[in-house]
Amino acid sequence: MATNNPNLGMPPNRSNRRGLNSAATDSVREDVQQEEVRQLNVAVPVELHRQIRVLAAQEDIPVREWCIRALTAYIDR
Repeated sequence: MATNNPNLGMPPNRSNRRGLNSAATDSVREDVQQEEVRQLNVAVPVELHRQIRVLAAQEDIPVREWCIRALTAYIDR
């Protein structure tokens, strides 16, 4: 009798779990692999967070990438 138990020895497929296009995901992955990174946790107002998510979605990039670009642009101005 066959069972429908999942194979727990295999990791879940998470390559595109949030609907990100693979080019954006690959770009971020390459950036992370090329230089050391640090985690930055910042509490922001709900409306600002919503606006950032919308802008990132319009550019078809992860929020993380959008924030890196915004911070870099601010520092380089």
